[in-house]
Amino acid sequence: QLMNCLKYLIIINPNSGKKKSIDMFNSFVVPKLKEKNHSFEYKITKYQHHAEEIANNAILNDKDGIIVLGGDGTMHEVVNGLLKRVDNKNIPIGILPAGSGNSLLYDLGKFNLETTLNNILSHNIRTMDVLKVTNNDRIYYSINLVGWGMGTDIGLLAEKMRWIGPARYNIA
Repeated sequence: QLMNCLKYLIIINPNSGKKKSIDMFNSFVVPKLKEKNHSFEYKITKYQHHAEEIANNAILNDKDGIIVLGGDGTMHEVVNGLLKRVDNKNIPIGILPAGSGNSLLYDLGKFNLETTLNNILSHNIRTMDVLKVTNNDRIYYSINLVGWGMGTDIGLLAEKMRWIGPARYNIA
C-alpha cells in the first residue's frame, strides 16, 4: 500500500510565517499529491488552538498521515491534538516549511520544500522523542523545545512583533 494511493489529512495555518501556506498548498502540494495519485482532505485553521482541535477530533481511521502547512506553533498544536486523542490513534505527521523560523525542520535539516514533501509522500518515517509536561491538571507535549522564564517571555513578546519576521526573536 505504501507506494499506492495514500490518503492524507492536511492542516493549513494561513497565518503562519509569511502567510503563504494556502498558496503553497494550491500551487505545489495539490499538484504533487495528484501526480502521485494520493487523496486528501484539508482543513484551514481559523483561530489559535484550532489545529489541535482538528487533530484531536478528525476521523483518522482512513488516513495514512497528516501533513502540516504551518510553523512550529502549528506543529506543536497538531502533536498535542494527536497525543490527547481518546482513541490513541497514532499516524505519521509531516510538516512543510511554512512558518517564520521553522526551527523543527531546520534542526532536522529538512528545509527544502520539494525534498521535504517527497520524503513525506514516500512515507519516509522517522521516530521522534516526545516530552510530556504535566502542570497541575494540564498536559502539554513537546517535540522541539520547552521553555520557561526568560525564553517564554521572549516568545510572547516576539509573537506581538510578527511583522518583523524571523529576526523578531533576536530583537525580543
